[in-house]
Amino acid sequence: MQRLEATAKGLSTADAQQRLANYGPNTVPERESRALWRILLQQVSDFMIIVLLVAALISGFVGEPQDTIAILVMV
Repeated sequence: MQRLEATAKGLSTADAQQRLANYGPNTVPERESRALWRILLQQVSDFMIIVLLVAALISGFVGEPQDTIAILVMV
């Protein structure tokens, strides 16, 4: 409370108005929403996801459908 220069009863109206003028309102800024396709692209572009997708392709070419399905389910 000392560091914030406040009391147990809170701030006076004058102090609250002064802090509002100095620092602005106590709000969290909203983040810009992202499109679903952009979120999915960011998820798939992760290095480990790419490694797993390549492993699924290889196991599919080798003829191991159970392994391919298991890897794709994990992804």
